[in-house]
Amino acid sequence: MSKRSVNSILFGVASIFLFFITENASAAMSKRVIQANIEKKYDAKVLKMFIGKDLGRPVYFVRVMFNGGNYNTAFQVNTLVIDAQTGKRLPQFRHGPSGRQLSGTVDNSPNRQSPGALRGHIWR
Repeated sequence: MSKRSVNSILFGVASIFLFFITENASAAMSKRVIQANIEKKYDAKVLKMFIGKDLGRPVYFVRVMFNGGNYNTAFQVNTLVIDAQTGKRLPQFRHGPSGRQLSGTVDNSPNRQSPGALRGHIWR
């Protein structure tokens, strides 16, 4: 093999390697980018972000508090579901056989304590 063909093969392998590295790096958005996008788009403060799964794909559950003002959502705290790959907001309700249902990934059941746990506390 000539030196020129070896150089062209190495260049081809290096360019393919760099292509896959940049493709994988841009596939998933970072937490900081998603946080900045949400704070700008929804005019809210991000309180907490944690990663989870929704229908088998990685998502961020982002807890936000809307800024104060003269509107009904002032200081309201909500959880948004954001796709980790694209950074787009996902719907939290899905169509089910009996109407709209939560996706099932977020535990929204109330805190149910046994009556015995409440009896030991002195209520004033």
